[in-house]
Amino acid sequence: MVSATFLDEVYVVLMEHLQLHAIFRGHVQGVGFRWTVVDYAEKFHLMGTTKNLSDGTVEVYAQGSKESLESFLEAVQKDSGLARIESVIAEYKKPNSQYSNFRIVY
Repeated sequence: MVSATFLDEVYVVLMEHLQLHAIFRGHVQGVGFRWTVVDYAEKFHLMGTTKNLSDGTVEVYAQGSKESLESFLEAVQKDSGLARIESVIAEYKKPNSQYSNFRIVY
């Protein structure tokens, strides 16, 4: 039998607020990709930012539950509009600051 304390701890881990840092490589600038990222972030109730980097990649910082972040990342990769993603580098960690919305940084 599984104890209630164990289940409470599992729930806390699953619902823990995390930050995703992702770099998207490929044909991701000049095709509305950041707007696609914003749309998915809003759909999954995430907070954070997305911006073009000088090397032609797009950077994303997103905060939310691990489940929401994973679903967001999967959705963006599956349907990225006119963008063509060649690779994604993604890491999860505890956030060191809080965002109040999701926006494009120029």
